[in-house]
Amino acid sequence: MNIFRIILLAAVIMMAAACKRNAELLDSIPADADAVARIDIRRLARECGDALPHDISDRIHRLETAVDLSEVFLVVDAGGRDVWLTATVINSDSLTAALGQPSDKDADGFVSYAGGTTLPEAYARDGRIWVAVDRQSSATPAAMVRKATASGGEGSMAKVPGTGDFLRRPMMAGIAVAGNGFTDQWQCIEMQIHDNALVFDHFRVDQRGMVAPTAGLEPVNTRFLDYAPHPASMAFAAGIDKDNVDWDGIGKAIGMIGGFTYYGFYESILPFLKEIDGTISIVASQPADGHPGSVDISTTRFIIMAHMGQESARKAIATAETYIVRLGLPVDKAADGSLALRYGSIHLHAAYIDGYLTISNFVPHKSEPSPQLVDAMKGHLATGLLDIDRATVRRWLHTADYGVSIKAEAGNTHNTVTLRLTGCGDTPILQALIKTFVHTNND
Repeated sequence: MNIFRIILLAAVIMMAAACKRNAELLDSIPADADAVARIDIRRLARECGDALPHDISDRIHRLETAVDLSEVFLVVDAGGRDVWLTATVINSDSLTAALGQPSDKDADGFVSYAGGTTLPEAYARDGRIWVAVDRQSSATPAAMVRKATASGGEGSMAKVPGTGDFLRRPMMAGIAVAGNGFTDQWQCIEMQIHDNALVFDHFRVDQRGMVAPTAGLEPVNTRFLDYAPHPASMAFAAGIDKDNVDWDGIGKAIGMIGGFTYYGFYESILPFLKEIDGTISIVASQPADGHPGSVDISTTRFIIMAHMGQESARKAIATAETYIVRLGLPVDKAADGSLALRYGSIHLHAAYIDGYLTISNFVPHKSEPSPQLVDAMKGHLATGLLDIDRATVRRWLHTADYGVSIKAEAGNTHNTVTLRLTGCGDTPILQALIKTFVHTNND
């Protein structure tokens, strides 16, 4: 056998061994978990460098010879009340040195560790460790493993179509979140670092294990940019496929996240949202007064545009006029049906312009659109851009020494969010973020 075949055979054996280890860990995680995250702690620690707090760095150092920190799973179970960490034990003696002497085996074959300052309560069996990061129920690792291994292992995450494959994939960090009655799809998110930016890739997996297509959206029409102010500090646009939007599902999500108040507001504007038959957008410019960090409605030019029929827009403007008059605010109505509201430093305009219901705090005029915004929006189902200058960031995080740039894009199957820090030179992004939050919490 020549050297090439020996190398190839060795590579195949190592790949098979790695896949087996992945499967073994996923085999012990129940498929009905609320969420499962995979984390490469070793790589994350390397990316964080010296910025990592000493107590966390010390814990990692104690455990890295005992546990495979390149493949750690976090399991959220019991309706979000329990969070468990599980990983492969690579050296039992090192584990004992880090956590102390284990107890005798219990009826399920688990030994337990008190953990001390290194870890909370921990349990081990069959070369795997389970750590109770946060436990509020009476669940035990044994109960979770029994659920996962029931019916020949059919109850494990390893057997969940598509989602199991995602969690097997080596990655720096990723999470799969169950629908929990809200949807029958798993939400999968992977975090990567590319070009010193944090990139989050999101997609949905259906019950067949297929990546689900994006529904309810169509490509953005960039014509609204003819009226957008620039340079823009914030821009968002989405193409609405009127006949395929799940407005009820959106309402449920808003209610779950924001509560009754936000859901009530959503319900009040829902009749107008259902009239949108194309692109909806909002664009805001840098502060008009030229003072960085001073961002509010009186210093920022903004425009909201929603494509709909003229009669639908007319009804929306008439409804707005009724509410404004009831509030006793002065409003001017032009012959073309547009409204102008002036109240102190707030100037608002509502009109039907070029096929769009338009609300702005300036009188819009058609002009040459920003080429950068056109390139960013064109071809996507939805795009969001946000640039926050250093002075504004420092109002919220006074130790931050950078600005923030965020770009979100929705595609046919995958959605991505990219986070960059501006003005921080060559400092790795995770190190810059950790230094900011650690210093902020210590001050």
